[in-house]
Amino acid sequence: MIPHATGRGRKIYEAVGAKRTVVSAVPPSTHQMGTARMSHDPGQGVTNAYGRAHEVPNLFISDGSVQTTAGAANPTLTIVALVLRQADHIGREVAAGRL
Repeated sequence: MIPHATGRGRKIYEAVGAKRTVVSAVPPSTHQMGTARMSHDPGQGVTNAYGRAHEVPNLFISDGSVQTTAGAANPTLTIVALVLRQADHIGREVAAGRL
């Protein structure tokens, strides 16, 4: 994917008049996100606010896929915060006998 994206990017830059493009020797790192978005409405998302899937009983998704965007920074700490929140929620649900 990186060579494809680099080639496309170069074509776009040249199309708008770039005289020179530079490709980093270090490949970028990415976070896969947005494939299991959170929503109270099952028609708008895959999980609820705690990452529990609407359509698969007791399936919790604990990664960046519940976020639709990384915003303006690396999403790792947000992912960690969501997972810790999720773990607390699961613990409460187990203690209450609901899971």
